[in-house]
Amino acid sequence: MFVNGAVVNGKSPRGGGLTNHPDGVHNGGFMDFVFDITEANLNYGEGTTNVIAVKIDTSYNVNWAPGAPNRDFRYFGGLYRSAALIVTDPIHVTDPIHADKVASGGLFVRTDPESPTDPDIGISNIAHTDNENGVPTDFVGDVKFWVGTHVQNDGAAAQTVTVDNVVLDANGRVVFSGSAGARVLAAGEDYQFTQTGVIAGAKLWHPYSPNLYTVRAIVRAGDVVVDEYSTRTGFRTVVFRDVNDTENSKITVNGQRHMGRTRDVLRK
Repeated sequence: MFVNGAVVNGKSPRGGGLTNHPDGVHNGGFMDFVFDITEANLNYGEGTTNVIAVKIDTSYNVNWAPGAPNRDFRYFGGLYRSAALIVTDPIHVTDPIHADKVASGGLFVRTDPESPTDPDIGISNIAHTDNENGVPTDFVGDVKFWVGTHVQNDGAAAQTVTVDNVVLDANGRVVFSGSAGARVLAAGEDYQFTQTGVIAGAKLWHPYSPNLYTVRAIVRAGDVVVDEYSTRTGFRTVVFRDVNDTENSKITVNGQRHMGRTRDVLRK
């Protein structure tokens, strides 16, 4: 059982954390907090109640902005996104924040190889159409992706665990389905199930056409589905070129130059 939420500029010892929970401390306000309360002193049974209390301290701290007292701005404290109570089977897909593993935890999808020995993944055969103003949009391409599903067995016994992955387009149509295989997970063991997949003619993500896909993991213990976990992702290539050459420096998205604009406004 997990509590998930987000805070603004929480601070130790009880900033942005759960009161009366030994591990209930979260510092900073730009990442979610996740606490495992499975072993907490909860009241179980019909008619019983539990209260989840969050205390937030926004006094200054050198570790995050503004970093010192008497500045001309400060952040307000509070929960600025939804908070959720998540109840899972002992065999479940982990939360990526709680798992705290590099390039793992939860459901992780990528199309860029990280080393020469990586699977042959990437996006190829990219094509696009131009809108009425001659701006490239509506990109398509052939996508070969890698997906990792990180599963934890918090049960008391070993179990044979199988993970299947499916990918759905914006209309809910299945465009990929495959198995990441089976493995016996000992009690307390975690493992990342991996596989690669191909989507031909995928609609690519672009700022002018932000197409998204849903990637889903179905986890079985034996023949019983014990967990399902989904995440949304967009497939695209982004390349920064000639960053030291101001005249030729550019950003390309899906192989086409993209002009990004930003601004920094200081109110006086």
